[in-house]
Amino acid sequence: MNAGIIGLGSQYGLGVKHAAVYDTTPEVDRIALCDIRREAAEEVAAGLRKPTTIYTSIDDLFSTGRLDVVSILTPDHLHRMHTEAACAAGVHILLTKPIAPTLPDARAIVASARKAGVHLMIHQERRFQSIYARAKELIASGRLGEIAYVGITELYQYVREKFANAPWYATRESGRTMVTGSGVH
Repeated sequence: MNAGIIGLGSQYGLGVKHAAVYDTTPEVDRIALCDIRREAAEEVAAGLRKPTTIYTSIDDLFSTGRLDVVSILTPDHLHRMHTEAACAAGVHILLTKPIAPTLPDARAIVASARKAGVHLMIHQERRFQSIYARAKELIASGRLGEIAYVGITELYQYVREKFANAPWYATRESGRTMVTGSGVH
């Protein structure tokens, strides 16, 4: 299986994390990295053991090599364009959340995946974190009694820093808000 990653500049290092998983997954033979900043892709590729190809254009990524799956980790306002390109190439998609900044874009993404017959999964990384899995387990066990309300407050320094580390994050074009960016968890 050939795996690709589009967008390596996440303030959380998602591209590095996805590359590491693909690099250690026995079913993955080759990895393709795509970022408009070649140096970002080269930096990630330097840490991988599997054969890796670097692209700076999604058009080149999809036209020159056959991918089976792609992680799309780009800014939200680019999700539709990148997902539709993956669908057109017949590639299965793991798309970082939120699916899109607007409902019409989200609907178009889902329709594109259905039409192409590819699997589309929204990457909700926190659902796999042990603290949330344990909370779910405790609630489901009934050990805590009947739950009537759950409130969660997260104030991290990185929440403040994300705007500085990813200038696209706070633009009108991105459509990103704290609700769509973090509240979806």
